[in-house]
Amino acid sequence: MIDLVWDRLKKVPSPGDPDARTQKEDAAHLVDLFRMSSESAGPVDPAYPKKMQEAIDLATKLESQLQDGQDAPEFRAALRTSCRTCHRAFRD
Repeated sequence: MIDLVWDRLKKVPSPGDPDARTQKEDAAHLVDLFRMSSESAGPVDPAYPKKMQEAIDLATKLESQLQDGQDAPEFRAALRTSCRTCHRAFRD
């Protein structure tokens, strides 16, 4: 589910893109999904909760920027980097 929501958020959509209409809701959903993922993970590497908190913080900043009408490309890029790093370490 996280991947589906992130796919709609990872780039700044053009005005005619259907994803442009759901950016604020998708960002809020992503924050919730990250929180649920970090809380429901079973036994994990001790570094995992720290990486998830980093993702939660970045997603929260992205949500705030989108709520304020910003495109937030810097937070999208930072979140992309955070996700890639975490996936390499814990998922891929």
